[in-house]
Amino acid sequence: MVKKEGKRRKLKVCLIAPVPPPYGGIANWTTNLINMLDENKINFELVNIAPEKRITERRTLYNRIVDSGLAMLSQRKKLVQLIKGNKINVIHMTTSGQLALIRDIIFLHEASKYSIPVSYHIHFGKIPQIIENDGMEWKFLRKAFRLADKVIAIDKKTYDEIKKVMPELDVEYIPNSISSKKLPVAKEPEKKEVTFLGWCIKEKGIEELLFAWKQIADMYEWELNLIGPYDDNYIEKLSNSVTLKKVNFLGELEHEKAMKMLSKSSIFILPSYSEGFPMSVLEAMALGKAIIATKVGAVPEMLGGECGELIDKQNVGQIVNALKKLIEDEKLRNKYGENAEIKVKENYLDSIIFKRYKNCWLKKD
Repeated sequence: MVKKEGKRRKLKVCLIAPVPPPYGGIANWTTNLINMLDENKINFELVNIAPEKRITERRTLYNRIVDSGLAMLSQRKKLVQLIKGNKINVIHMTTSGQLALIRDIIFLHEASKYSIPVSYHIHFGKIPQIIENDGMEWKFLRKAFRLADKVIAIDKKTYDEIKKVMPELDVEYIPNSISSKKLPVAKEPEKKEVTFLGWCIKEKGIEELLFAWKQIADMYEWELNLIGPYDDNYIEKLSNSVTLKKVNFLGELEHEKAMKMLSKSSIFILPSYSEGFPMSVLEAMALGKAIIATKVGAVPEMLGGECGELIDKQNVGQIVNALKKLIEDEKLRNKYGENAEIKVKENYLDSIIFKRYKNCWLKKD
């Protein structure tokens, strides 16, 4: 995307993405990419688009529109200053869809005005449903896609759907990646623990998980760890219908601490309703964990080849059966974990994926 002019121009990347806090899938991905940019000595600037209020802090529609609108004006100002100051010559912009698409289109217009090429990186897995619904979100997405120079999909289904309905677009499928250097090196003896890592909200399947745990809590000497932000009132309300026996609410942890907790666990679970290419699943794979996750986004691709148990979303019975199966079969847990670890090393390491990002930023002659 950055053309040669005699000699190749030096890359100056503008990363438009959220960074922690709060910790989460896209924010953790951003931290990972920043590390890759540093390691490869590539100049970059950051426009941080992380929301000021978390979902678990009762973010209202007012917050999403007014507060985010004010933040967007500040972010746009920074972007224009970077462009006019000749501090960037290519943009890598992440998106989580929904209302953020309005901001995306404004930023893409600014980049187009100054002829700055943009890689537009989709970090959610609901594109097929959005296309099928054919509503306002799809209208905004089509506009954003046409303004971008390249669209990056993180799961194969998203890539296939976009190519089918908009074949004229330059679309590339690039999965997320992970650095083995950032994970615990020495594997500690595993504890009889099941670990969930993510926002403790309905959309992440937290209710189905707790209903399932209610059915098996007294059957085994195992505990359930929930790592991630949560709303006390929401959990208190849930406690009236589910059991919190042997459930540890650990709250939001720094990434390193969360990985140490995950490393000590025997099973990782993510019963989410929707995902793109979840970093938490990728991290669990790299740590050699037995995984239970829903058939959403890129998860079936990630766990294909006997790397874990796939379940339907919002299905308590399947969560119960998968938990029983893995709790009772240590040999199967080890098999899944070993297969997952090998798959990460062969397909999802930073050293493999970063070259593909760089190729998106450099236009070949």
